[in-house]
Amino acid sequence: GTYTAPQSVTLTITDDKDTAPKAYYTLDGTEPTASSAAYTKGAAISIKSTATLKVLVVDATGNKLYSFTNKP
Repeated sequence: GTYTAPQSVTLTITDDKDTAPKAYYTLDGTEPTASSAAYTKGAAISIKSTATLKVLVVDATGNKLYSFTNKP
């Protein structure tokens, strides 16, 4: 969405086989990689200016997911 005030985003990441999938993110619209910022479970991502949040989730077997559902 588009917001005019700073935002705090917390991700909920689940996998039916991996209890602790790893997540990486970018705020500049580029596709994240395992070298991108690592997401810490339960932590908020602070967005204070124009940004495009993209997330990569990797499970224990190496499966990658680049999309997710945004739930308010």
